[in-house]
Amino acid sequence: MGERVESACELHAQMSERIIEVVRGVEDPGARHRLIGEVLAENSGFVSELAGLIRESVQAMKDEQGMSYGRIAAELGLSRSRAQQLYNGTR
Repeated sequence: MGERVESACELHAQMSERIIEVVRGVEDPGARHRLIGEVLAENSGFVSELAGLIRESVQAMKDEQGMSYGRIAAELGLSRSRAQQLYNGTR
């Protein structure tokens, strides 16, 4: 799993650097502003998708692996109540 985490983080860093490079390359301030808005909107969708995957992971730990909220919390570095919130799909 360590290698996958490193690969995902490296890919994200590369994409982020490239996006910033492209945005900085837009000379027209209005066009740059609109592009930033589009990037932020896309990023919001990306973050929402990742949040859903976090919920799915917590639900699988509880439902498929039979872990308690306390054990999930300890394994993920969360509070017990946060693990339960994630399981229930609350923010």
